[in-house]
Order: sequence, then C-alpha cells, then structure tokens
Amino acid sequence: MKERVWATNAPANWPAVSCVPLPPPHDSPANLARFGEALGRAFESHPCGCRLAATGRTRLASYGLLDIQFEVSEGERTVPVLLYVRADRESAGHFAAARLFLEGRGEPAPAYFAPERLPEAEPGNPFRPFHAGDLRRWAREVPPGDYAMWWPASGDETFTGSRALPFIDRAFRSLSGYETYVHAAILRALGYEGESVGRLRLPEEAETFALEGPEGALVLFSVSQEKGLRFLFPVERTPHAYRDAFWQVFAGYAAFWNAAASGKGFARDPAGERTPLAWWEASSEAFRAQETSGRRLDGFGTLTLGKA
Repeated sequence: MKERVWATNAPANWPAVSCVPLPPPHDSPANLARFGEALGRAFESHPCGCRLAATGRTRLASYGLLDIQFEVSEGERTVPVLLYVRADRESAGHFAAARLFLEGRGEPAPAYFAPERLPEAEPGNPFRPFHAGDLRRWAREVPPGDYAMWWPASGDETFTGSRALPFIDRAFRSLSGYETYVHAAILRALGYEGESVGRLRLPEEAETFALEGPEGALVLFSVSQEKGLRFLFPVERTPHAYRDAFWQVFAGYAAFWNAAASGKGFARDPAGERTPLAWWEASSEAFRAQETSGRRLDGFGTLTLGKA
C-alpha cells in the first residue's frame, strides 16, 4: 500500500504527515505504532518546534474515558491528537464531542488526522467504559502522605452527602461474591498474573499496589479478604472531581462484571463470616453516624505512607 498525506485540522505550522491506510479499529496497537512513527518522523524533519510527547493517553470523565491517541508538545502547550481510520460521520461526531469536552477542561483545541477531511456532524459520544487495562504499574517512587477512598473538600464536606458515596456503594454491592474474578482481572492487566488465571483468592493481610490510573494519576489498589477491592487516592494531589469520576466509572465496571458473571452462571465466592460488603456496610454506616453526631472526619478508608 502506498503512503498518502492524511487530512488534518492541525495548526498550519505543523508538517504534513504521510502514512499508509490503516484498518479499524483506529486505536489498535499496530495503528498507534505505525501512525506514531509517521507523526514522529514528520516532526523530526520539520522546523516547527513540535515533538511527539506521548502515545496512548486518556482523559477521565464521569461518563467514561476518552482515548487520546497522541499528545504533541508545541512550546509550552500540549496538544491532544486523535486518530481516525475512517472519515465518516461517526468519526466526525466523535471528534466534535471530544473537542467540546477537552476545551471545556481548558485544554488546547485538539487536532485530528484522518484519511480525508472529517465532515460536519453533531457531537456524538466520545467516551468508552473503564476496563482493567486502564490501570498500569506505577513506575516512580510512591510519595509519602495521606491516601483515602474519600475525604472532605470544598462543596463536598460530608461523606453522607458526597457524590462518591453511591458509586462506592454500587461497586461493593456489584462485586459482592465476585471479588476473586475482578481481583484476577486487574492483576492480569498489570502483568502480575498470567492470562490463564481466572480467579484469585483475596489475601488475609492487605496487599497494596501503586498504580497509574487514567490521565497518569497515582492510585493505590488495596486488596484483602476483610475489605475487598479498594482504591485510595493521594489526598493532597488528587482533585475530588477525579476521585468521584474514578469511582463512578469503576462502579460501572463492577456492575458489568456482576451482570456478566450472573448471566453466565459463574460460581460465587464462598461466603465466610466476614465479607467485603459486610465491612463496607458496617464501616460506612458507622462513619455516617459520627457525621450525624456532629463530628467532622478527615476521610474514609484512609492510609498514611511514610510519615512518622
């Protein structure tokens, strides 16, 4: 197949990018590698001062995740770049919605590359559901500090009235009886277990993994028989909107697992004297009772690392 110049709405100072036609899906690893090589090569041979900074990034919203195939550094700006292998109305609607979302976050207007110029279209749905592959191993040092499942913030002062509470509750209820399956799915995605591992017993003593979540954010994943599968966020560096959106998309993932496992008749986890759902119900109820009594609490499901 011959290379061709791809259509784009990129700034005029960017170079033309030539690449062979690519098959669906647009975000396959092969497509990212091939077009990323063409994009990087174009910048290297052009004096625009741009460079390919990242591949395969995401943005997190309460609706789901938006895939950003490439990020391009242009001076002090980082421009999101979306790749489409078809220049149809579906791609155009996806891009229109993605542009509105990204500009609403205060990011630079995104660029796209497609075989032909995208047509005009009404905004569609640019988001996809969360899956275990959106979690990666944290490659840097884990900073000391306070981590929590929830903590008070401006406009979100109480756990009882917090936006995150119903999603944490949905996650625990959806996972109940199926924790070993989701535990295995997450550790498979992280490369700690092989693809043949379908279930993984929860440890008696809590095990904690430092992960890179959507947008490259640090998230702790804590697993134990008592408390089940939990995510804790660095309190001082995590916007509460990110925390709430993470719990919302993870709750959707947990509900998907529940529906799939129930529909396929998967054997449920053995019910012992203590279950993660029982821990959640007792702990959250006790926490809310303390709030009702007038006590202000620093956070729910807390963990402190590296402090004396």
